Amino acid sequence: MTNLLHQRDAIEDYVVTQVLLPFREEIAARREHETWVKERYGLRSLDYLIQESNQKILDYQMRQAAGEQVDLPLLNEQRNLEQLQQRRAELEREIRLERNLTVGEPRIIGAAAVLPLGVVEPEAITYEPYVPKPVPVNEERAEYRVGIGMRRDEEIEAVGMRVAMDYEHEQGWHPENVSGENHGFDMRSTRYDPDGTFADVRYIEVKARARSGAIRLSANEWKKARHFDVKFWLYIVTEAASDAPRLHRIRNPAAQFRVGEDIFATGFIIHEETWREKTRSE
Repeated sequence: MTNLLHQRDAIEDYVVTQVLLPFREEIAARREHETWVKERYGLRSLDYLIQESNQKILDYQMRQAAGEQVDLPLLNEQRNLEQLQQRRAELEREIRLERNLTVGEPRIIGAAAVLPLGVVEPEAITYEPYVPKPVPVNEERAEYRVGIGMRRDEEIEAVGMRVAMDYEHEQGWHPENVSGENHGFDMRSTRYDPDGTFADVRYIEVKARARSGAIRLSANEWKKARHFDVKFWLYIVTEAASDAPRLHRIRNPAAQFRVGEDIFATGFIIHEETWREKTRSE
């Protein structure tokens, strides 16, 4: 990518000659047709209305000269004529501007590299000064790579939901799987007192990993975590591809992690060492 940026002048020349100029011709042809329609029908219609209004004014003036009281209709028609003439002038100006097409100098606003999932090596990519740099990673943490092992796997997710629901049942709660309803959480779990009255509710987002690693919260999930506060739980199931999956529970993740520090800006990705520090053992 750096080599391409060093060829900026050549790239801009190519864009102007091979992209912008042909596109300008295409837009010019389209605009010419549109302005022809406006001239043929828009201006002609206004010319007809202006001519008609002038005739009405002339009639009113003749009746006024004959002693008839037509001051108010005459004044109204004169105002109507002024409006019609103003509309025609505006339409002429609009047509003139639409026919005036120019090609401006290209302006690079950013650059991006798209690499296959699982092969991304952010530390190997060099950025020019005007490209935003990634959020730096704490040197004490293990090396962090976006995308590795973050692919969706329905079987792994199913294991995560089963482990989370089994835990809730064992604790005397009544979990309900709402993962397909886009609420910003996967499970709504309620608890009742011995007399059957409502006692409490948990809103649980379940993340499952085949082995372990970072997790990702969507913008909607993070929004709901902030909204439900202490009633929102993050359940992380690791070793979901093994015979002994493990459950890690974090209460109120919005208070546990800080955007830009613990949660990375690229999609609310939480490093494994970070979420493990916040796991509740009870």
